[in-house]
Amino acid sequence: MNRRVRAGKIVVLGVGNLLLKDEGAGIHVIQRLKEIGVDDRVELIDGGTSLLDFLLAREDISKLVIVDVIKLGGKPGKIYEISFDGSLFKAGNRITSLHQLGVMEALDVARNMAKLPPTVIIGIEPKEITYGLELSPEVEKGIAKMVSLILKKVRNMTN
Repeated sequence: MNRRVRAGKIVVLGVGNLLLKDEGAGIHVIQRLKEIGVDDRVELIDGGTSLLDFLLAREDISKLVIVDVIKLGGKPGKIYEISFDGSLFKAGNRITSLHQLGVMEALDVARNMAKLPPTVIIGIEPKEITYGLELSPEVEKGIAKMVSLILKKVRNMTN
């Protein structure tokens, strides 16, 4: 996670915990993207559950795409795309991530410290957050959609 990125690179950062079923969706997406391959101006990173550490350590990212589970009360497997500008956090509309420090809180801290590049969150509504390595069928099906959405977004960012 301490590798340096050349200026101008886009980072796709998967966060989550593979040991808690659907909570590992972000990591599963990164693994699939690595299998497919992406433009060399894009770096794929398995960030585990340490989003804030990553954000504070990096100042050389031009654009950031965070991939994670997001609980907004939708149907399991529903895909969300959120451009982070801080307004969701200020308005009190908390997106609940299941990490020690939530995604929105980590982004807000990084933004306040001027360490946050333009950021998009691609999330999926989880079904099961219990011990286990497998994804629920709904989230497994949604992973393919997330991969397609991220590939399209990255293509637009690199053009």
